[in-house]
Amino acid sequence: MYYLAFDIGSSFTKLAVLDSQTRTAETVAYRPTLPRLEAPAGHFDLDAELLLDTVRSMLEEQVAQGQTYHGIFFSTQMHGFILTRNGRAITPYVTWQDARAEVPREDGKKDIDELKEKLGHECILSMGTRYKAGLAACSLYSMLKDENLDLEGARFDTLGSFLISRLSDEGRHGCHLTDAASTGFAVAAESIWNQETIKTVGVQELAFPEIVSETEPLGTFHGIPFYAAIGDHQASVYGSGEGIESSVSLTIGTATIICAVAPGYVHADMEVRPYFDDQCLMTITRQPGGRVIDVVIELVRDSIALYTGEKPPVQDVWAKLLDDVHEDTQGLHVTPDFYIGLGEGSIDTISPVNLTASNLFCAALDSLAEAYCGPIERLRSHNPAIDRLILCGGRLSKLPALHERLHKKTGLPVYTAPHRDAAFYGLMRIAMKLEQSL
Repeated sequence: MYYLAFDIGSSFTKLAVLDSQTRTAETVAYRPTLPRLEAPAGHFDLDAELLLDTVRSMLEEQVAQGQTYHGIFFSTQMHGFILTRNGRAITPYVTWQDARAEVPREDGKKDIDELKEKLGHECILSMGTRYKAGLAACSLYSMLKDENLDLEGARFDTLGSFLISRLSDEGRHGCHLTDAASTGFAVAAESIWNQETIKTVGVQELAFPEIVSETEPLGTFHGIPFYAAIGDHQASVYGSGEGIESSVSLTIGTATIICAVAPGYVHADMEVRPYFDDQCLMTITRQPGGRVIDVVIELVRDSIALYTGEKPPVQDVWAKLLDDVHEDTQGLHVTPDFYIGLGEGSIDTISPVNLTASNLFCAALDSLAEAYCGPIERLRSHNPAIDRLILCGGRLSKLPALHERLHKKTGLPVYTAPHRDAAFYGLMRIAMKLEQSL
């Protein structure tokens, strides 16, 4: 059977055709994500109606080609929201990158801190996501302080619920728990909206989407059923290949997310995100990733420019450094905490001979493997069945030198996720689950 699947991220909106018989996902269209709207400091908004038009046009173009499709799936960026009334957006799409809650007010206080104090420990613990400025609950709390919004007859939408309700013939208002929990408004362990959080933020007048399963249809488009949008992180983990349920998954991008599946809904000293098949996703965020290597490469490029007057291409520097990957850095050590931009990183134990470009690059790789060991052990303590590491993401996730360092430090075999667009293969698993239920 054939299905259509969208992956709506921060950089691109991609559309793929899923073939459940061959288990392949072919990307057939992609569009750059819309530019952010002009707005005050900390705001990160997109035009919701224009984004809807983009998705609709991609969908119509593909359906018009005449292929029979049995479902439409979405993997979407999480945490954001749109307020609507009578099906129309009354706010922009406020994305996960929104940081208005962290912008100090005239008295020096921040909305994120004020809301945290009002919510209390239990509400925050129930969210199933890390409390941060980009959560819909935080951004909406700040928005209501700055704007005189009329909430009478309005409703709260995630990006997925907004798109599906507007595109479907039935207009049903529903979303998946992975999407709901990422807003900060849900009780993840119970798959319900948290009325205490809703009251504290001051949005009791809003109608929130019905929380539905990933296999429950939410209306149709030209007779093709829609299924609830899935959080992009969970979709990517779900599509990361065989053995993911007994693995630690490392999604290595600019920063790194480290997670592992556990049965039921565990209580752990980390984020516990909803997942699939009566499982949860123990998650540790804000780990170092590609930005660490970026800093090293920029230093090398800048050094070359001092002599030649021109910075070489990034890819050329990568290639040269990879030609000289080695284990012995002659004692040079990197602490990678500069990845979060707070000036807390360091290059240590510099000797008269060890501060070379290749040693620094290799020490940075060592630092990533060292940084990941602690989170990996924390996850294994909650799931002793873990017997491998699966890496996905960009170039770093595929780098043999990083694989070797991780294997040496953890004793676990290291694999690269088999698919470049893992989120599509996560949606493929949902499509196959649907077929099995027929």
